[in-house]
Amino acid sequence: MTTLTVPLQSAARALSRQVLQRFEDLRMTATFASTTGPIAVRVALRRALRGPKYPTWGIAHEVLAETMQSEAKLLMSLDPSAIRRRIPTTPLMPSLRRRVRVSHRELAGRPAMVLQPREILAPDRPVLLYFHGGGYVFGSNQTHKDLMTRLAVDADLMCIGFDYRLAPECPFPSGLGDCRKALLALYEEGVAPKNVFIGGDSAGAALALSTLITMRDAGEPMPRGAVVLSPWVDLSCTGRSIEENATFDYLGTEVLRHFASMYLPEGISVRDPLASPLYADLQGLPPLFLQVGGAEGLRSEVERFAERAEEAGVDVTLEVWRGMTHAFQGLAVLVREGRHALRSAADWIDHLASGDPTSSES
Repeated sequence: MTTLTVPLQSAARALSRQVLQRFEDLRMTATFASTTGPIAVRVALRRALRGPKYPTWGIAHEVLAETMQSEAKLLMSLDPSAIRRRIPTTPLMPSLRRRVRVSHRELAGRPAMVLQPREILAPDRPVLLYFHGGGYVFGSNQTHKDLMTRLAVDADLMCIGFDYRLAPECPFPSGLGDCRKALLALYEEGVAPKNVFIGGDSAGAALALSTLITMRDAGEPMPRGAVVLSPWVDLSCTGRSIEENATFDYLGTEVLRHFASMYLPEGISVRDPLASPLYADLQGLPPLFLQVGGAEGLRSEVERFAERAEEAGVDVTLEVWRGMTHAFQGLAVLVREGRHALRSAADWIDHLASGDPTSSES
């Protein structure tokens, strides 16, 4: 297993980053001022008295982290439809919008969004089938459009975002069945498995992993690899980092168990291997690329999953991003580490896609 602690910078580059961060702090703080004014004031006062909450956080990052924590607590008081209305969609920045074509279609009877770089793709470029996060209860292609666009552009591929059915209206294993059908539908359309990657973030990342497990168990062709960002691989919510990073991350035990209860029907164990891939047999899975934040509640369970996958003979690359919280890649429009992380994922896809498809080496 290749494990990377990111980023490691020289002293000169660190100083330059600090200077740039001061300007970024001002810009981002202004952006959030209209909705996070009280939080920003509280954070500024606390930092003046005690310093940053996390050593590498600037004030803007700290305001963002506290805003996310406040929002997560609020979501627990809302019904699913209200949660979905509250979650914002992020419009593409002009620089991204100019570089991608967006279209819509159906895939396996469900809505799908197709994002393709405007430059003509080589005929052998891979396809990425992407499953959005959102605790199995909310999220859509629209909420994850920025993230998927960046992957499409950075990896020079077609990214297909897939809207699976959501809980609690359609609990486990409904969404998982949708994801498997979507992958099989791509095969039926003539896309070779060696040219397909699957991916996702948070709950969507866990769905990607569970899709691989169901495909393996059914003897169906595996995709070339999987990109899994902050995967929620253990619904029992017992990882030590959930408590260790509770001060920093917005996914605490209470939030996680709340959404797990809406996803799992009565009688289904939180350690069911298809709901919690940490407890699954991981032999025979294709290469996996995992990212997790160093300040993330799910960090320890992702690290355990990576270890178990490697022990099962899976080619695993794990990146741990210092100071980042859950699914930080989805905040790439605001957080530079999110942009860098998505480029790293794109580089992994490109490297694996350009190699021998019969090899297990990435």
